[in-house]
Amino acid sequence: MGEKPNSDWPRILGNIDQSIARCLESLDHYESKFHDLLIKGATPNVSGRLNVDAVAWYEKLAAAESEVTQAEQLIAEQEAVWTRRQTALAEWQISVQQIAAN
Repeated sequence: MGEKPNSDWPRILGNIDQSIARCLESLDHYESKFHDLLIKGATPNVSGRLNVDAVAWYEKLAAAESEVTQAEQLIAEQEAVWTRRQTALAEWQISVQQIAAN
């Protein structure tokens, strides 16, 4: 018996390509969003004095909370893209196995 071509594999490979592109876009978005934060980092107070400004402290906490929320959203987006990628790879593997079985 001759091999029967499966027309699903180009679509599945296209899905994989799109998923990888979305992953890279998410990573680029994450990098650009947090670039300044990653570059400058936190500088500790080494003067030995305790300088507490409650209003400034709560403003920093609120800003940090906002950044954490953004990071969590970006991570969730990346997880969704990777899940789609895994699904597309699984479909492609099944397609290849079906072709090999014929």
